[in-house]
Amino acid sequence: MSKHVLVIDDEERIRDLILNFLTRKGYRVSVSAGGDAALALVAEDLPDLVICDLQMDDMDGLMLIDRIKAIQSTLPVLLLTGVYFDGDVLRDNILSRVSGYLSKTAPLQTVLAEVKRLTD
Repeated sequence: MSKHVLVIDDEERIRDLILNFLTRKGYRVSVSAGGDAALALVAEDLPDLVICDLQMDDMDGLMLIDRIKAIQSTLPVLLLTGVYFDGDVLRDNILSRVSGYLSKTAPLQTVLAEVKRLTD
């Protein structure tokens, strides 16, 4: 059975890019444009991995991650964002809440490597 990845991003272009790429690589992918819809998806069909944006229109990504972790504390989350963090902020506030962090400019092969690492 293929691993299930939930992609949460308010940018349709990013959602579609990751959806198409990971689907071609054999993953089952669900997408959501925002927090409330993503929480419903997590509750209905628990994914093996969540890929989440940080800045979205309806909910802050870190708040959403905390709410997802309240549903399933062991669910791995990959933060994929265009926001640059300095090392102290990343270490003190971000990495304790997520399983991985990548820039949206990361090559798709790097995203795939993180997806594999977090779902194997």
